[in-house]
Amino acid sequence: MNLLNEIVAMPNDAVFPEQIEVNIEWCENAFKERGWTQERLETGGIPLLLVEKKQPNAKKTALFYFHVDGQAVDRSRWFQPDPYVPVLKEQKADGTWEIIPMDRLKHEYNADWRIFARSSSDDKVLWPCLSVLGTLWRRLEFLLIIQ
Repeated sequence: MNLLNEIVAMPNDAVFPEQIEVNIEWCENAFKERGWTQERLETGGIPLLLVEKKQPNAKKTALFYFHVDGQAVDRSRWFQPDPYVPVLKEQKADGTWEIIPMDRLKHEYNADWRIFARSSSDDKVLWPCLSVLGTLWRRLEFLLIIQ
């Protein structure tokens, strides 16, 4: 959860290249810490980041593409203090969603709970999953293109 919260908390409005740069730098550091090789590909605009996790004796390569840029956010339309700060919510009987403590996830599970944050169901959420795959699947190489 900490990894998901960390990446989702970074603003990523595509209109602001400086926000995208922060996201790309975060990805570079995070993948490097986990032993992935990487190469930044300049495009004349927002760069691409190519990261790879080689595995000895791998028979296949999995290619993933995902993006870290997002659409503009209208903060007034979010029913929480900040759309970039993930919150856990529970649906009430009237259909509205109520913020509940995120710490409840450490001790409880409810399939009806939802995490609300900008990009929490977009490509950014794939990163925590993909970052650990190289340590889980020893027979598969990974190649990711991040935009």
